[in-house]
Amino acid sequence: SATEAGGAKTAARLWEPAVVLAARLCAEPSALRGRRMLELGAGLGYVGLHAACLGAIVTMTDLDEAQDILRRSIEANAVAVATAGGIVEAASLDWAQCETESAAGAWVAAGFDTIVASDPVYDEATVGLFVRCLASLLHAAAAPCREGAARVSAHVAHKHRPGVCCA
Repeated sequence: SATEAGGAKTAARLWEPAVVLAARLCAEPSALRGRRMLELGAGLGYVGLHAACLGAIVTMTDLDEAQDILRRSIEANAVAVATAGGIVEAASLDWAQCETESAAGAWVAAGFDTIVASDPVYDEATVGLFVRCLASLLHAAAAPCREGAARVSAHVAHKHRPGVCCA
């Protein structure tokens, strides 16, 4: 709805890097089946829904104000996801609350082995928040890796827009 889109702001638009990242993931469909994926800044959920339609177990995250539109996307694609054997859910994640390894630990404890983000930043403030959140998630995930657990990978697609996302 227009109210959801207005509240969701940038999350209510499909950005080009989401299409590119989803296509990249779809190029190796068997690599996603059964993998646990965390999507940062999911927006409409385009990437996470594609992964779930390839059999991944996906938690798509975004700010509180984007949750209604994200849940609507999940509902609209529920049959396709279920038919493919995937699982998808929405969760609220403010990157400012995920800037330390201890804060990121709760997300890592969920057992994600892949983190994805498509065009997650649009100004200097979001660049810093995103980088610190992603670094915290990867650092928190590295501790179990030292003990022989599977590694966590991150896949980020971004379209640079001079004067918009950074100087």
